[in-house]
Amino acid sequence: MVIRKIDSKDALQISVLANQLGYNINEAAVTTQIASVVKHSEHLVFIAIQDDKLTGFIHGCKMLRLTSPTFWEICGLVVDRNYRRQGIGKKLVQHLKNSIEPNINIRVRCNVKRDSAHLFYKDLGYAEKKEQKVFEKQADSGRL
Repeated sequence: MVIRKIDSKDALQISVLANQLGYNINEAAVTTQIASVVKHSEHLVFIAIQDDKLTGFIHGCKMLRLTSPTFWEICGLVVDRNYRRQGIGKKLVQHLKNSIEPNINIRVRCNVKRDSAHLFYKDLGYAEKKEQKVFEKQADSGRL
């Protein structure tokens, strides 16, 4: 397996993987996002190649908060359903960890429905800290 930084040519495969987890995103949108993300040093995206196929990706972001120390967050981790439970996700997480500053915490948020993801992170030594709800307002809603 090879792990490397993401490239715009990876957009189609990234969109296919993201759709496996229920994210409704197409190649054009991923291409736009890749172009934006790679411009920022506080974003890291790595892909895994196995059997000459893009089998997974991880996206990490450096998070700054007024009320807590800086940390990195795993903003996305997807492994192709046909390659899961082969250590690819674990290697991607380790690659991200090795690519950031030493002695900085890494956080991840998982949908409450993704029990297998919860077990994956617990097996890697991540501790559950809290539950939360996510609220979103549409940009064109017109209300405060």
